[in-house]
Formats: sequence, structure tokens, C-alpha cells
Amino acid sequence: MTAPIELLLHSYSLRFALWHDPRFDVFALLDRAVREGFAGVALNVNGPRYRFLGGDEPAHVARVADAIRERGLTVDIETSGTAPAHLERLLGLATRLGARNLRTYTRHAGPRAEVIAATVADLRAAAPAAAAAGVDVLLENHEEFTGVELARVLEAVDHPAVGALYDYGNSMMLHEEPHAALDAMLPWTRKAHLKDHVVLADGRVAGVPLGAGSVPIVELTRRLAEAGATRIAFEN
Repeated sequence: MTAPIELLLHSYSLRFALWHDPRFDVFALLDRAVREGFAGVALNVNGPRYRFLGGDEPAHVARVADAIRERGLTVDIETSGTAPAHLERLLGLATRLGARNLRTYTRHAGPRAEVIAATVADLRAAAPAAAAAGVDVLLENHEEFTGVELARVLEAVDHPAVGALYDYGNSMMLHEEPHAALDAMLPWTRKAHLKDHVVLADGRVAGVPLGAGSVPIVELTRRLAEAGATRIAFEN
């Protein structure tokens, strides 16, 4: 029997409201998560003043942390880049918010082998801080690595505080089938981003409402659940 899955509302799903509607802020996002029955939220803090967190002042961060606890929600945060100093700063934010996971993806550029090597070195250096904080750093198959390449990175890092975040559709940007990405990543996967895509006639990949695309949502979710993944963020 598989464990229940915690479904989190991802701030990216409501990014336009968070960007452009002054009445919709992180507290409104938390209220919407409660109203719609989500177990928690995944907050993208990748950018100035922690982006969708809405501010980097200690008092504001404390208010958000209190609001999360008062609503009985769970939380994860998300950034980009693997520089150890950057990850350590975000791990500090994660502990202040009570976040369980810190998602990231590589921002290194250059020849493939060099990007993989630099990402491995960064994650190895940041892993002890993640373990000390009690927060897992999760490397996502964003649009930089295929699932196979990401598995090579995590196999080389080989640390219990560093795992994978599987995105249902991102592999399609690299012409890798979602099943193939999951095959490679599954041993390290602790969380997922739930979304759907369709491939257009000209080869571009476009996001569509969940269930309207070509991603095998049910089968992938079943495989994740059977492998023990219990945390999925709705990012549609």
C-alpha cells in the first residue's frame, strides 16, 4: 500500500496574480491553498527580495512563517543555481520558514562535461550545510539536464541530503520522453512538479491544463507513489 501524497500549490501557477494584482500576495496564496484543500505551498524565492515570498526583511519572513504554521500548511522553497554560498543562504531561509525541501537547478554554462562536473562539485560542497539544517536540496530536471544526466550528477554527489525533483514535462524540452527521465531519476526522486504539455506541429512544447496534453499523468504518478514519493507540487 502506498503512502498518501501531499499535494502542494506552487506559486508559479499563480505567478501573474502575484506579479500584477496588488491584492494577491503570499498571504492570499496561503489562504487559497487552504480553501482549495492543498496540504501546503511551494514558494519560488528565486529573485530580488525572495520573489513570491514578497520580501526579505526578517520581520516579513517571520510573519510568513507564522501564517504557514497557523494555517496548518507545509512548505517548500525553490531557487536556482548551485553555488554553495547561495544554497547555504537559502537553507537559512528554509529553516526560518520551516521548509522541508529547497529545489534548485544548475546555472552553469559551457561544455556538457564541465557543467556536470561543476554542478557535482557545488552540491558536494553544499551537502553538509543541508544535512545540518535538516533540509533536503533537490536538483530539478529543469531545462539544463536530461534525466539521465541529472542521475549522473546525483550518483556522483552521493549524499543523503541531496536528491532529485522530477518535473513531469520538462524533459520534453530536451527531446527526452517523461518516462525515460523518470526511469533515470527515480532512485533519487523525493518530490515532483505536476504539469501537462503538448508538442506543437513546429516542435515547440507548450503548457496546457492538466489532462489536456500528452504527458501520461496517471501512470507517472502511480510510479512515483509506488517508489515512495509523497510530495507533489501542482505547477500548471
